[in-house]
Amino acid sequence: MPSPIRTAALVLSLALTAACKGADGAAGPAGVPGPQGPAGAEGPGTRITFTGTIDANGTGAAQLPAAAGSAVNLPAIGCYVSDDGQTWLVVAFDSSAEIACAVTAGAGGLVAGVIGAPPGWRYTIVVVY
Repeated sequence: MPSPIRTAALVLSLALTAACKGADGAAGPAGVPGPQGPAGAEGPGTRITFTGTIDANGTGAAQLPAAAGSAVNLPAIGCYVSDDGQTWLVVAFDSSAEIACAVTAGAGGLVAGVIGAPPGWRYTIVVVY
């Protein structure tokens, strides 16, 4: 009858041998491409871009469609100005800024505009709703 030490040594050596792994072989050829995935979700909403030239009063404005929102449901807007149409400055608003980007609500709906910009410069207003 084998001794318990020999049996334990044999079991341990078999376990260690089974746990050893040889080197990986070369990768096989690529498989066939899978099918096209489903279309992604729609974007955040409708995007409208208005462009023009700042008037003599330093203003450039655009009347927004009724679907763009209201005084209690404002759209997201971004305003940009440029003197050459190549380099655009982002217009923000703070109480000390000379140039402002704003939305006003009136009887005709919302108007987005740039106020206080140099006359003759170009403006772009981007509205997302």
